[in-house]
Amino acid sequence: MTLAPEPLDYLPHLPAKRDYGIGVIGAGSIARAGHLPAYRSAGFSVAGVYDEDAAKAESLAADFETAAFPSLDALLASPEVAVVDIATPTITHPPLVDAAIAAGKHVLCQKPLTYDIAKAESMVREAADAGVRLAVNQNGRWDQAFRSVYALKQRGDLGELTYVQIDRVGPLSWELWPWLWGRPRVLIVEDAIHFLDIVRFILGEPEWLFADGFHAGDERIKGETSAIITLAWPGGARGLLLNHAGIWDDDTHATYRFEGTEGVAKGDLGVFYNFPYGREDTLSYRSNRYGDEWFAPDLQGKWIPDALVGPMAELFAAIQEDREPMNSGADNLRTLYLVEAAYESIAEGRAVRPRTPPEM
Repeated sequence: MTLAPEPLDYLPHLPAKRDYGIGVIGAGSIARAGHLPAYRSAGFSVAGVYDEDAAKAESLAADFETAAFPSLDALLASPEVAVVDIATPTITHPPLVDAAIAAGKHVLCQKPLTYDIAKAESMVREAADAGVRLAVNQNGRWDQAFRSVYALKQRGDLGELTYVQIDRVGPLSWELWPWLWGRPRVLIVEDAIHFLDIVRFILGEPEWLFADGFHAGDERIKGETSAIITLAWPGGARGLLLNHAGIWDDDTHATYRFEGTEGVAKGDLGVFYNFPYGREDTLSYRSNRYGDEWFAPDLQGKWIPDALVGPMAELFAAIQEDREPMNSGADNLRTLYLVEAAYESIAEGRAVRPRTPPEM
């Protein structure tokens, strides 16, 4: 008789205490489509929203039945705010993280934490010195498909992973991110960073990577709009990340494949179809543990907004358990080092070994 697999543990784990007041900085598209819907669905308490554009903050606050803070100082001074959720463009992150830490607030900051590696390291030290938790919103770790692959790996269904491929081709909505127009670095640091973080999370730390980045398409963007990244792990596993922000919308596809010694998992990443609202991911897998049969569980929820519950839930749990969150700033340094290694590889035309974090 064939052994039947247990249901996959892929949904975010909600902590016992979840009523920490969240102060959201930023009232743009990701806050509206992602953060606030996710927090509402999880029963989290949003104390209020602040944005330099007061009208945007007031509109978002009204739609989600919360307050609009009149100033950043008001948000940081509010006793109702325990966690500051920074949902603004990357260039604004450092002063906002610094201000939140100085105010004694725990922080969840959108990825990338910053473009400046030295500043990222100093923010990690500052948070530790202040006794507050700094987490980074690498929400792809909680995407339903990738969390399912992680669950399959953890319970041994895939054996030792030997190969991973993530392939995304299709237009990006550059109009949502005008602050990226003209920047010298774009796709890897802002988009492919998700996939670099995800493969770190599932397979561990890569030993080296080789990257190629190039511009193809939208003339508003001066940096790379496409990237091909090859990774290698100490145990022999290899990975290929293909990320092409093309200009044609008739062949959008976003797929993943994880192969191991005992099984394989593959499927579609729904978020990239009609981004940012997208659709549910798909997953099919087979494992030697269950014979030759393929299984295709019906994954509930979408990357945006549902996967955004995970980073905040993990931060809440870390606060309660007096530990570092798995998506901590310290952990995220390794993802930033992978990003930096990719750009170094492109510039020098060679494989690069990522840096390791300094002693904190």
